[in-house]
Amino acid sequence: MAFGRAEIGGVWAGPAALAQMRQGQVLDDDPVTQMRTVVARVDDNSVVFKTSNAAGDIENQYDKRTGMLIGTSFYDILTMQQRLARLQSHE
Repeated sequence: MAFGRAEIGGVWAGPAALAQMRQGQVLDDDPVTQMRTVVARVDDNSVVFKTSNAAGDIENQYDKRTGMLIGTSFYDILTMQQRLARLQSHE
């Protein structure tokens, strides 16, 4: 797979790597931060990665065709607040 350290949560992910993702696939388990990154959802158009620990969740959605980040959300358990951003491009 072609995921680098800055790609999950970055503005772009390799389309070839996105095409290989399967829902439920664990991509990372960090023993220090207790953060786990999994493939949360896969459909014909996008892949969503979810990174979570006891403090909250971060989800990043990528367009499978271009690899561009098209949405992100952050949920904070302590404040029970969610921030959501959807990105749009014009071609």
